[in-house]
Amino acid sequence: MMLMHQDEILVSTFLEKTLDGLNHAKDPIIAFTNYLEMHNDKIDEKPSTMVRIKRMLLWPSLIRSWQGTWIAKRGIQLLGNPINHPTVVCVRDKMPDPVFLEKYRSSMDWDLWERLSRQKGSFVYISDVLLYHRMNDDNQTAKLLKTTNARYEDELDIFCRFWPRWIAKLIMKFYSGAAKYY
Repeated sequence: MMLMHQDEILVSTFLEKTLDGLNHAKDPIIAFTNYLEMHNDKIDEKPSTMVRIKRMLLWPSLIRSWQGTWIAKRGIQLLGNPINHPTVVCVRDKMPDPVFLEKYRSSMDWDLWERLSRQKGSFVYISDVLLYHRMNDDNQTAKLLKTTNARYEDELDIFCRFWPRWIAKLIMKFYSGAAKYY
């Protein structure tokens, strides 16, 4: 099962490299890849600040023997959601029912990663850029940021699963700055 949008662009080796990652992992739950953003149908030449920060947060996932550990599943999420949902391939048998909770309209993906991170198994990170993610005013995140404050509340709630509320609020002061990249 894959979570991408219809307007994302996959690199020709996406399937091959993702399946290879899943097949070589111990008890995989999800696999996800690196990506670059596209603006105005043009692939960015270099990663945005947001993409660079997400890559830094994902460094524990680069160590294959750590992919099933707390640090590579929950630790990478302590300061935000570094997993770009259009790159994710889920192992269907590992998915909860329901997969997505409507309560988290603007953060359904991060809610799912957090819940999956409690399961036995691995989050498989493929560091190759295998997808180009379209950033525009029509994507769901951009629309929600312009019409509601739900994203702040959703993300604060998810941060509270990792931190006491006062620390979660402090992190949100910085994390909310990512909205300018949408």
